[in-house]
Amino acid sequence: IRNGDMTALRGLLAGADFVNLPILGYLLVPFSALGPWNAALVFLFINAVAVVLGIVLTAWLAGFSYWPLIAALFVVNGPLMYSLQLGNSTQIVYCVLVGGCIAASRGHRFAAGLLFGLCALLKLPLLILGVLYLLRRDWSVVLGGATIIGLAGVASLLVFGWEINRDWYLLAVAPYLGHPIAAANVHSIGAFLLRLESSPALLLGWDPHPLSFAMTIVLRLAQLALLAGFVWFAMAYGRYPRGETEERDAALLDLSFSAALVLAIIASTLSWTHYYMFLLLPWSLYLGGRLAVPRDRLTRW
Repeated sequence: IRNGDMTALRGLLAGADFVNLPILGYLLVPFSALGPWNAALVFLFINAVAVVLGIVLTAWLAGFSYWPLIAALFVVNGPLMYSLQLGNSTQIVYCVLVGGCIAASRGHRFAAGLLFGLCALLKLPLLILGVLYLLRRDWSVVLGGATIIGLAGVASLLVFGWEINRDWYLLAVAPYLGHPIAAANVHSIGAFLLRLESSPALLLGWDPHPLSFAMTIVLRLAQLALLAGFVWFAMAYGRYPRGETEERDAALLDLSFSAALVLAIIASTLSWTHYYMFLLLPWSLYLGGRLAVPRDRLTRW
């Protein structure tokens, strides 16, 4: 891309070395001028800054009085360590996600939508956040998300053309919509069901495989039940304002947002281990008393 050869992206897509919308490849172009070793060091530094920033932003949202516990959650979080080991961007996306929550809590709804939309572009399962705000009828957030996603899509088509964008969908998205991966670092309901009926050898493979008819029915029923429960909860408790106290309204909104994150992780066909670091947000909100759940032993377990 740096040299103007847009078709070079096809090889990366075919080998699953790049899986995002083609236009997002420009985010990595500066690293290509540094060489592999220097690029790795710079990206590691950016990720380290993202971890510290994630702790600060999460403490800001959940309550600064709980920052030692929140910092401890980050330090012992296995998915975060795994993401750093891989050199993934999940911790960077986490910061953008928490930034969106802060913007929304301060009344900057359109800006929050822009940030949530950027998160969804980088981590597709987070598109479920758009469903949440549709159900809330929070049109400013929906418009912000639709704006950033729409602009990125148009820019990708203009810069890379139809064929490369089609290849991106066919190679990086479509194969995983209905067929899970049994690899040990994929933790979704579909992956669990596939491992129940597959050879242990698939734990070290990253190709999608079809489920048997019976397991497909189980997966679809599980996904439908989770989605139905989420829709009911979001419509019953996630609308704003609900006419209760301001603190209660905010706690219910945070709880429905946390439910959306959980749904995005477990119901998606493809959910990598490092995606589970997104759960640092609801855990921290709970520690700060920001979720509308009982603070008792059962809830903590």
